[in-house]
Amino acid sequence: GAWPVLTNYGLSLQPSDPAKAADAFRKAVELAPDDKAKADSHFNLANALTDASQPDEADAAYGACLALVPDDGGAHYNRGALRLTRGDAKGALPCMEAAVRLSPQD
Repeated sequence: GAWPVLTNYGLSLQPSDPAKAADAFRKAVELAPDDKAKADSHFNLANALTDASQPDEADAAYGACLALVPDDGGAHYNRGALRLTRGDAKGALPCMEAAVRLSPQD
């Protein structure tokens, strides 16, 4: 299927062209074979959007990931970190608390 190819393509692009990587991840969301793959694609999209300085869209993509897999400690952490960098400590706190609760070793 196209999903793994798009995922790998996006991951390879992200360091040099995060906006183009985000485009690949948007397509990967559409082609994901199941909810886990769709959540992974939303997570990758959120990370690429963060790198592309699109924080509102990144926050929404983390939310879409967490709607599918609410126990993803990494997504909670990254969403909290994003909110902290935007000066939203109040919004970051529940994300960070969830990250610690779900992934205490990380």
